[in-house]
Amino acid sequence: MKSKTAIGAIQNVTLPEGFSLCEDTVGKVARSHLRRYESPKYKSVEIAFFYRGNELSSTDTDTLRQYLSQPNQILIEIEETEKPTPKDVEIMQEFYYIIGTPGNNQISNPEKGIRGPRFHLASLETLMVSGKRCLAVNGWYHGPKEEVHNYFYGVYFDSKRSQKLCRLEEVYLHAPTSALFDYYLPDFQETLKTIVWK
Repeated sequence: MKSKTAIGAIQNVTLPEGFSLCEDTVGKVARSHLRRYESPKYKSVEIAFFYRGNELSSTDTDTLRQYLSQPNQILIEIEETEKPTPKDVEIMQEFYYIIGTPGNNQISNPEKGIRGPRFHLASLETLMVSGKRCLAVNGWYHGPKEEVHNYFYGVYFDSKRSQKLCRLEEVYLHAPTSALFDYYLPDFQETLKTIVWK
């Protein structure tokens, strides 16, 4: 059975078959809200909805809203062994705080080991989700020896355009292996298509 949920700026969304609620935490950090749903077969595969509980700065609000007001575009697309271009570095500086933890990646932080990044960014782009332009982040979390912990695809959106400062919300998929990630990504993309915005 497919379940539906409403959270934040999302009035309604239909989850993939069998996904069930495994966490619903409010206020762990500031006014944050995290709601996670797990796959019926693989508990480590999750779709989550997240609000950080704080607003972006005026600079980051202006940056995000400027990009979201333009046509869809691929901002960064980088192969695993590829070196970032100066343009990649420039764009990443703009989005470092906007995308949260994935902002500390191989483009923004060239260090290795303990002082190195904990996220590998594969792509950053803007795209339409059910009629709303959003920011999409694709990549994976890893340890200091670059061992992969979780593959990640997240969509970030400005929940209240009418407010002076952006309140950013996220919906994301994560999975521990590339095979599971590739298997569930189409389901996640179908879930995004079912979103009805408030």
